[in-house]
Amino acid sequence: MFSLCNAQKPKLYLGTELQKISETQYNKIEKESHLLLSYQSDSLEVFVKMKREITGVLSKKELKNLRLGYEISSSKKLNPQQGIVIQYYPGEDPCNSSGNSSFVEKKHRSSKKQIEKTGQYAAYFVYKNTTGLHQSKKGVDWYLDHNQTIENLFFSLHFNCGSFVIIKPSGAYYSYKSEYSNTTLFKILSDF
Repeated sequence: MFSLCNAQKPKLYLGTELQKISETQYNKIEKESHLLLSYQSDSLEVFVKMKREITGVLSKKELKNLRLGYEISSSKKLNPQQGIVIQYYPGEDPCNSSGNSSFVEKKHRSSKKQIEKTGQYAAYFVYKNTTGLHQSKKGVDWYLDHNQTIENLFFSLHFNCGSFVIIKPSGAYYSYKSEYSNTTLFKILSDF
């Protein structure tokens, strides 16, 4: 007689800071304010419950490097009293590879116009890789995340559809992970 054994893979549970937590701790975390992510390999299942919205303050060095990266890639000088709104494209995924690309381009053009109209922020569109990124001549300019600076500071995992971060001239920031609308972006921008 032939029988198949259904061996379970070990499970690893991680919290917002990618720290190891117990399954009990994982299950207690409030689901409404967290993203539920899971990854599988041949030998392990990983479950991550990460806060969707995080605020903090960049160090002076991190802020200087980020502002310098903006100025080098965009060839634009930032006013010292001006903050940056970064819209981040992580690469192709099921969320951003479907739908209407002209709608997405219009959303980005509209957000850029509104951000720069305030005069308080520069709009900065950054990608990890261009796979699936729809660009047109009348769209916005996208820039490579050189040295993965933005990825390492704010988006250590792949968050579907894209994310954004608002950075004040002081280095205070507000990051929002995964799919968002311009309404969400501008509500947070006005409240932050």
